[in-house]
Amino acid sequence: MTPTQRTKALLKKQSIPHGVVEKWIQYAPGDPRRKFRPGERQDFMGIIDIIAVEPGVGNIGIQCCAGSGNSSHFKKLTVEKAEASRAWLEGPNNTLEIHAWRKVKKVRGGKAMIWRAKITNIKISDLK
Repeated sequence: MTPTQRTKALLKKQSIPHGVVEKWIQYAPGDPRRKFRPGERQDFMGIIDIIAVEPGVGNIGIQCCAGSGNSSHFKKLTVEKAEASRAWLEGPNNTLEIHAWRKVKKVRGGKAMIWRAKITNIKISDLK
């Protein structure tokens, strides 16, 4: 299961309406880029995988990743794509989050493991 699928399941469990806005772009058979890879993923505005609409709160733009990618995605949203992040955050009632999925112990000292998201909120003050 991918991090995006895990986030979708979490939002569904919380009854929050959402939709995936990330898409796969397939390269044409004659395209020279196809020699190295079949296509690429493209995020909405280059930063958002899922948009959730939480009643009374507003729109939540979510970037999904594995737990080890949290810091690199934080850097992507606050430094590399700071203009896009700022444009999203300046919209009325918009928030931006990173959902970094990792396996953690279900009970302290136990052996059973479960998937849990570390949710990081991005604020305008975080942007460079």
